[in-house]
Amino acid sequence: MTSLRFLYLYENALEGFIPSEIGGLTRLAFLSLYENSLEGSIPSEIGNLVELTHLAIRSNSWTGALPAELGNLTAIKYISMSENDLGGSLPTELGQLTALTQLWLRDNNFTEHIPSELGQLESLRELSLHYNNFSGSIPSEIGKLKALTSLRLYVNRLTGRIPTTLRELSGVQLFNLRHNQLTGPLPSEVGEMTALTGLYLYGNSLTGAIPSHLGRLTKLEVLRLEENLFNRTLPTQLAELVLLEQFRITDTFITGNLDPLFCTGDPSLPNPISIFTNNLTNARAANHDAGHF
Repeated sequence: MTSLRFLYLYENALEGFIPSEIGGLTRLAFLSLYENSLEGSIPSEIGNLVELTHLAIRSNSWTGALPAELGNLTAIKYISMSENDLGGSLPTELGQLTALTQLWLRDNNFTEHIPSELGQLESLRELSLHYNNFSGSIPSEIGKLKALTSLRLYVNRLTGRIPTTLRELSGVQLFNLRHNQLTGPLPSEVGEMTALTGLYLYGNSLTGAIPSHLGRLTKLEVLRLEENLFNRTLPTQLAELVLLEQFRITDTFITGNLDPLFCTGDPSLPNPISIFTNNLTNARAANHDAGHF
């Protein structure tokens, strides 16, 4: 079987471990073992599969750390290891996978810092590290991922400020950092991410003013800023986001006058809007959220 190219064993009731002998399938291009009951650690011999382009092993019971030998898979384009019990720190060798377009590691127990070497993944389009226990700051090198279209880092323990280098992610459509421990102001540079359709920052400790530059995000459909510590006034430029379908800033400390454009009831304007637990004039008229009349 040393010439085997495709191995599909997904959605079965397979149990047990992956034998180290899998490393002998050196011609393998596709390995799909997802949605089984496989357990144990991922064998380091998987690094011998240098022609592998797709590795799909999500929804099993894998444990332990990722082997550094994954860095040998320089032809790989797709990795899905979500919904397991993998843990420890991510190996810095993942930064060698420059052909990688999708990296799915959500719903595991990864800890420590997100390695800055991920900024070397020049072909990466989707980065999904949500529902883990990553800590430390978001590496500024993430801003080098020029091909990125979605960034999901939510529900971790990330701290520090949102790096201004993320403005380089001009193709990102989904930007989700909700439910972390991020602090400091929301950088105005986010307003340069003009491809954004969804911006989720709620459940952090962001402070200062909501930048007027967000009004440049004319493709935005969802803006979620609630459960932060924003203060000062709500910028009138947000009324220019005519495609907005959800806008929530509840449980912050916004004060001042709300632009009348948010209060017209015009169906072409942002809806639903939820701005409760603030000190805004005209806020009552603008709460279009279902159940908040």
